Amino acid sequence: MSKSNQHERISPEGEPILARLLNKSDAARILDVSEKTLDNWVSNRAVDLPYVKVGKCRKYRESDIEQFINKNLHRPKSITANRQSENPAD
Repeated sequence: MSKSNQHERISPEGEPILARLLNKSDAARILDVSEKTLDNWVSNRAVDLPYVKVGKCRKYRESDIEQFINKNLHRPKSITANRQSENPAD
């Protein structure tokens, strides 16, 4: 283990405790939504996006934003799969 990793603390979720925290503005910009939309999503629990409460402010870990994007990634069905479902083999 290198010297820099000896003192790195890890959360129960396996994330570095001192991960970079983003403010609401930066998180909203990365997600391409307004700050109000981000507030609504989190307040209404419309999305599963963890945050860290710092005083009255919500902070978002970069890694959580990335995981949110990956969890909500939708890939179109492949053309081959669409054609197979339209013309099933006899």
